[in-house]
Amino acid sequence: MQFLTCFPRALWVLSCALVATAQIDYSQYVNPFIGAEGPFPGQGYGGGDIFVGGARPFGVAKVGIDTTAANWSVAMLNGGWTPDGNVTAITMMHESGTGGAPKYGIIPQMPLTSISPPVNILDNLTYHQPRIGHDTASVGYFKTQLQNGVQIELSASRHAGIMQYRFPHGEKHVLVDVSHDLHLIQMANSTLVEKFNFMKVGSHTPDTGHTLEAGITVKMA
Repeated sequence: MQFLTCFPRALWVLSCALVATAQIDYSQYVNPFIGAEGPFPGQGYGGGDIFVGGARPFGVAKVGIDTTAANWSVAMLNGGWTPDGNVTAITMMHESGTGGAPKYGIIPQMPLTSISPPVNILDNLTYHQPRIGHDTASVGYFKTQLQNGVQIELSASRHAGIMQYRFPHGEKHVLVDVSHDLHLIQMANSTLVEKFNFMKVGSHTPDTGHTLEAGITVKMA
């Protein structure tokens, strides 16, 4: 009889322990930057080509910044992010940990606070932006600050990117440069070529078009 009395109590203690375990947020222990840097602090060379940005597990959208590199001869841009490079775009598709030549870095945007000279929107070398301070990343979230004062926050659903730009006072522009992708950035390190298959821009109508990037047709409407 004593055993039968204690048994429900044991089950109650066990159930309480299971509930307490389920309430622990293990995502707080995840560091998305692990593997992104190499053996030399502040450089991506020799790292794991890891994607750093906003994404869900097994999601199609991997939203992150694409960057240049201080030393192009040893650049590693497979995941888009490098610790020391200027931001060239925010893009919605990346690989992670693959090695080899970069791929994707497509469906790009770039927040700009000026489109006047010396900025030339046809030449991405004129609007690359250094970052200020340290990037912040957690599970499904990424934040960085550009030198032009724009704060960028990124996340994603399974099939869509979520981007929030906080502009300083003044001009506010978001450039969609469909010629941008990671493969061209590393191979050319120069003005990217125009790759529109079709584009229609009207002064009082929605802009539409499509382009072919990394084997994927990207449509805009």
